Amino acid sequence: MLRTTRCGKCRTVWEYMNPDRGSIVGAPFIKCRNCLTMHKTTMNTYKNLNLFGKIWFWFGTILQDGLYFFGGLFIIVGVLFYNAPIGILIFAPIMYFPIKNIITLNQQIEALQDLVDKNGGFLWSDEQY
Repeated sequence: MLRTTRCGKCRTVWEYMNPDRGSIVGAPFIKCRNCLTMHKTTMNTYKNLNLFGKIWFWFGTILQDGLYFFGGLFIIVGVLFYNAPIGILIFAPIMYFPIKNIITLNQQIEALQDLVDKNGGFLWSDEQY
Protein backbone atom coordinates (compact mmCIF):
# COMPACT_ATOMS: atom_id res chain seq x y z
CA MET A 1 0.00 0.00 0.00
CA LEU A 2 1.29 3.46 -0.89
CA ARG A 3 0.75 6.50 1.26
CA THR A 4 1.08 10.24 0.95
CA THR A 5 1.69 12.16 4.16
CA ARG A 6 1.04 15.84 4.57
CA CYS A 7 0.67 18.48 7.22
CA GLY A 8 -2.76 18.52 8.81
CA LYS A 9 -2.71 22.32 9.04
CA CYS A 10 -1.07 23.75 5.91
CA ARG A 11 -1.50 20.60 3.73
CA THR A 12 2.16 20.63 2.61
CA VAL A 13 3.08 17.18 1.23
CA TRP A 14 5.91 15.50 3.14
CA GLU A 15 6.03 12.11 1.43
CA TYR A 16 4.38 11.26 -1.85
CA MET A 17 3.31 7.72 -2.75
CA ASN A 18 5.81 5.94 -0.50
CA PRO A 19 5.30 2.35 0.59
CA ASP A 20 3.62 2.15 3.98
CA ARG A 21 6.19 0.59 6.30
CA GLY A 22 3.74 -0.13 9.07
CA SER A 23 6.46 -0.01 11.74
CA ILE A 24 5.88 0.83 15.38
CA VAL A 25 9.39 2.34 15.62
CA GLY A 26 9.83 5.89 14.41
CA ALA A 27 9.55 9.50 15.42
CA PRO A 28 6.78 10.12 17.98
CA PHE A 29 6.35 13.68 16.68
CA ILE A 30 6.80 15.27 13.25
CA LYS A 31 7.13 19.05 13.00
CA CYS A 32 6.09 20.69 9.74
CA ARG A 33 8.98 22.66 8.29
CA ASN A 34 6.53 24.97 6.50
CA CYS A 35 4.12 26.06 9.28
CA LEU A 36 5.96 24.70 12.38
CA THR A 37 2.93 22.67 13.54
CA MET A 38 3.79 19.65 15.69
CA HIS A 39 2.02 16.39 14.77
CA LYS A 40 1.83 13.28 16.98
CA THR A 41 2.41 9.98 15.18
CA THR A 42 1.48 6.42 16.14
CA MET A 43 5.17 5.48 16.35
CA ASN A 44 7.63 5.57 19.21
CA THR A 45 11.40 5.48 19.49
CA TYR A 46 12.91 2.06 20.13
CA LYS A 47 14.31 3.03 23.53
CA ASN A 48 10.82 4.03 24.70
CA LEU A 49 9.20 0.71 23.77
CA ASN A 50 8.42 -1.73 26.55
CA LEU A 51 9.65 -5.34 26.37
CA PHE A 52 6.54 -6.52 24.52
CA GLY A 53 6.90 -3.68 21.99
CA LYS A 54 10.53 -4.56 21.31
CA ILE A 55 9.70 -8.25 20.88
CA TRP A 56 6.79 -7.35 18.59
CA PHE A 57 9.04 -5.03 16.53
CA TRP A 58 11.76 -7.66 16.02
CA PHE A 59 9.26 -10.44 15.35
CA GLY A 60 7.44 -8.35 12.73
CA THR A 61 10.64 -7.17 11.07
CA ILE A 62 12.17 -10.64 10.86
CA LEU A 63 8.88 -12.12 9.66
CA GLN A 64 8.41 -9.48 6.97
CA ASP A 65 11.99 -9.62 5.74
CA GLY A 66 11.96 -13.41 5.99
CA LEU A 67 8.93 -13.55 3.70
CA TYR A 68 10.75 -11.42 1.12
CA PHE A 69 13.87 -13.55 1.45
CA PHE A 70 12.14 -16.90 1.14
CA GLY A 71 9.83 -15.57 -1.58
CA GLY A 72 12.90 -14.53 -3.56
CA LEU A 73 14.55 -17.85 -2.85
CA PHE A 74 11.44 -19.70 -4.04
CA ILE A 75 11.37 -17.68 -7.27
CA ILE A 76 15.09 -18.22 -7.90
CA VAL A 77 14.78 -21.98 -7.39
CA GLY A 78 11.78 -22.05 -9.74
CA VAL A 79 13.57 -20.05 -12.43
CA LEU A 80 16.75 -22.13 -12.05
CA PHE A 81 14.89 -25.07 -13.50
CA TYR A 82 14.25 -23.05 -16.67
CA ASN A 83 17.16 -20.63 -17.08
CA ALA A 84 19.74 -20.36 -14.31
CA PRO A 85 21.67 -17.19 -15.31
CA ILE A 86 18.55 -15.10 -15.84
CA GLY A 87 17.04 -16.30 -12.57
CA ILE A 88 20.11 -15.33 -10.60
CA LEU A 89 20.51 -11.93 -12.31
CA ILE A 90 16.87 -10.95 -11.91
CA PHE A 91 15.92 -12.34 -8.52
CA ALA A 92 19.11 -12.35 -6.45
CA PRO A 93 18.64 -8.64 -5.57
CA ILE A 94 15.27 -9.56 -4.03
CA MET A 95 17.18 -11.54 -1.42
CA TYR A 96 19.86 -8.88 -0.87
CA PHE A 97 17.64 -6.14 0.61
CA PRO A 98 15.96 -8.18 3.39
CA ILE A 99 19.35 -9.47 4.52
CA LYS A 100 20.85 -5.95 4.40
CA ASN A 101 17.86 -4.56 6.33
CA ILE A 102 18.25 -7.07 9.18
CA ILE A 103 22.02 -6.52 9.38
CA THR A 104 21.82 -2.70 9.41
CA LEU A 105 18.60 -2.32 11.42
CA ASN A 106 20.40 -1.59 14.69
CA GLN A 107 22.34 1.23 13.00
CA GLN A 108 19.11 2.62 11.52
CA ILE A 109 17.44 2.60 14.95
CA GLU A 110 20.42 4.38 16.54
CA ALA A 111 20.54 7.00 13.75
CA LEU A 112 16.83 7.72 14.19
CA GLN A 113 17.19 7.98 17.96
CA ASP A 114 20.16 10.34 17.64
CA LEU A 115 18.24 12.59 15.26
CA VAL A 116 15.13 12.67 17.48
CA ASP A 117 17.29 13.44 20.53
CA LYS A 118 19.20 16.17 18.66
CA ASN A 119 15.94 17.86 17.64
CA GLY A 120 14.42 17.67 21.11
CA GLY A 121 12.01 14.76 20.68
CA PHE A 122 10.76 15.19 17.11
CA LEU A 123 11.78 14.99 13.47
CA TRP A 124 11.28 17.75 10.93
CA SER A 125 8.91 16.93 8.10
CA ASP A 126 11.73 17.00 5.55
CA GLU A 127 13.88 14.52 7.48
CA GLN A 128 13.65 10.82 6.83
CA TYR A 129 11.23 9.05 9.13
